[in-house]
Amino acid sequence: MWNGATVELEGISDVEYVADETPMVSYVNVHAILDARRSRAKVAASNDVGNSQGSITIPGCIAATPIEMPIDAVEGIPLEMPLVYFYGHITPRVNPSELS
Repeated sequence: MWNGATVELEGISDVEYVADETPMVSYVNVHAILDARRSRAKVAASNDVGNSQGSITIPGCIAATPIEMPIDAVEGIPLEMPLVYFYGHITPRVNPSELS
């Protein structure tokens, strides 16, 4: 099922490797699970993701932070390297392209 691909290489390769197995089945399964979750979220009309956003930054911002372990209820979210952008609205449901 996952065969028949041809790779052309210009120049001299240091190493050549032909795999007997492929991780494609795992990739397709992950895609299917994520797609199903996106569909359920869209049906639920729940675009305000990240219920803990208020603990990362102030309203009006979109934030993300790496999570490497379950979040401790007492300690909260580790904020060593948050990524924060000012969005200017208190909810991500506002579409800036519709405002102009």
